[in-house]
This record gives sequence, C-alpha cells and structure tokens, in this order.
Amino acid sequence: MLKKVFVIAALALVVSTAFLLFRDQAGSGSRPNAFVRTQGSRFIVGGRPFRFAGANVSVMYRDD
Repeated sequence: MLKKVFVIAALALVVSTAFLLFRDQAGSGSRPNAFVRTQGSRFIVGGRPFRFAGANVSVMYRDD
C-alpha cells in the first residue's frame, strides 16, 4: 500500500513538472525581453526580478 502511494506521488510530481515546463515554452514564440537587464541595482528578465545565488570560492578549485 505504501509503495502505491509513493508511485502515485512520484507520477503526480512528474506530470505537474512537465505541465509547468511545457506551459512556459508554449508562450515563448518570440521573447524580446529574454535577456537579463539591469534596472537600478536589480537584475530584470521579462519585466520580472531575476535572482540568483552563487559563490566565488577559489578553495573549491584548488587555487593555491
């Protein structure tokens, strides 16, 4: 019974993810605002704020 619940939950997750991905691609015929731009000190993509997280850690690359 528990295995069946996990399979159904996984299937629901896959279907909902596919729906969201295809929905975003369907309306992207020509996207003139697809580039990241700045507006003051913020990054903007398609008129909406663009946020990202990253790190510049030279220790990860063994730069001594």
